Amino acid sequence: METTEHSLSNIDGQEIIKRQLDGYLATETLWKGTDLAGLKQLEFEHRTHSINIEKPEKRLGKRAEQFFIELIKKTRECKLVSQNIQLKSGKITIGEIDCILKKEDDFYHVEHVYKFYLYDQTEGTNELDYWIGPNRKDCLNFKLDKLKNKQLPILQTDQGIQVLKDLNIPPDKVQQYVHFRAQLFTPKTKYVQFKAINPTAIAGYYYRLDELPTNYAYFLPCKLNWLLKPYENVEWKTFKEGVSEIKLLLSAQKSPMCWLKSNSGELEKCFVVWW
Repeated sequence: METTEHSLSNIDGQEIIKRQLDGYLATETLWKGTDLAGLKQLEFEHRTHSINIEKPEKRLGKRAEQFFIELIKKTRECKLVSQNIQLKSGKITIGEIDCILKKEDDFYHVEHVYKFYLYDQTEGTNELDYWIGPNRKDCLNFKLDKLKNKQLPILQTDQGIQVLKDLNIPPDKVQQYVHFRAQLFTPKTKYVQFKAINPTAIAGYYYRLDELPTNYAYFLPCKLNWLLKPYENVEWKTFKEGVSEIKLLLSAQKSPMCWLKSNSGELEKCFVVWW
């Protein structure tokens, strides 16, 4: 039922990776400048649009993290010291450190996040509460709390301190950051202004089934290709064909991403929600 990663028309595996990287680079950080919920955003210059990944991860979040790590390796601003460090208590894995970077004389512990959030004002009481995952199984405030109170503090555990010792890094020289990118989607029928969130992270709208335009062509990318910018050369479906596929996913409480193409050729990325 769902499109596979390699089924995009006339696109081979390496070209898909390149397009996914381009989509990753086009994704804005969730916030800029000041801290958000006590978390600092790591910004760095991208000096390349070309990387080589021999074994691409099969999960979207992990593939986005691969892109981040490969870009860090190519930047002159900082050096990758270590990545994907497993912390264990006996035989039990208690967590993982995404990466440790060195910039001049300082070290950075950085957790990477790549998310898709939809804006729903019926959820919670403030701007950060309103951002939820497409299937309502995730929310921004929960992720911020997890970063602040679980993922970053793991460096202060006995296991985390031992990692620093093994890398000859003084604990007082380590700063903690996140690199948090997100594609954000707002209701088609409502204008929204933001105070805490970077407004350039808005990637499109979301619709309910009865709001979908009937005179557009439809394409449903697989989840890995949610990273991509929509483009012309795919196997577009009619409204009737597209809605038939969308209904199957909605009945399973899955909110698919869709690409829409107008009669004039204008392309749009959106979600269709079951809720």
